[in-house]
Amino acid sequence: MVTATFRLRKVLMIEWIRFKSRKNRVFHLVNQNKVLKVFPEASLAEKEWRVLRQALERGVPVPKPLRLRKEQLWMEYIAGANLCDYLNACLDEKLIPTLSGWFVAFHRHAGQRHGDANLRNFILAGEKIYGVDFEETAPGDSILDLVQFACSVLDTEPMFTAAKYRFCQQFLCAYEEQMGTEIERLQFWQQVADLLRRKIAFRPEQALVLKEETIKIMNGKIV
Repeated sequence: MVTATFRLRKVLMIEWIRFKSRKNRVFHLVNQNKVLKVFPEASLAEKEWRVLRQALERGVPVPKPLRLRKEQLWMEYIAGANLCDYLNACLDEKLIPTLSGWFVAFHRHAGQRHGDANLRNFILAGEKIYGVDFEETAPGDSILDLVQFACSVLDTEPMFTAAKYRFCQQFLCAYEEQMGTEIERLQFWQQVADLLRRKIAFRPEQALVLKEETIKIMNGKIV
């Protein structure tokens, strides 16, 4: 979910803003202060409903699910800043403990990985960070969430700065401390490089810089 607005209308006295989404139709119902998410099929809506309820029950900050009807899911609207826009404007390292804490809580209590852990799927509201968009959530290696997140930090503008690499390293350290685990750095950064390499085919205008940074990471220049 992103904060960019495509259009604003009044339909049946309901004022709504459509959010940008590749997979679903997502609307902020302004005068109801809710979000309506319309999935391609009902099973996906049911899955996200279950993930949200489970996460909320276990204290993980996510929007409160309000109503489920076939492929339509209503949920609480979280007023805040999209984390992609916020961090790329102000790479605030003070957010790291809160951010790593969200992943620790989700991995420990939900027992699953987010599955699409890019910056745009997190909202900063006050001092809390909320996760959104859980249709890719599934059991699996939780480290893959951290790999996706690190790639999202690095490959959004401004791309691959020294400060962003430092941010990712500090994020990993915070996650390890809070989770009580240890992440093998060489393997982690190899996974980051693999994911960046796969993105080249979809981002031809940035292919050169993605290739260069992939080589840099594989050669251990940042670890």
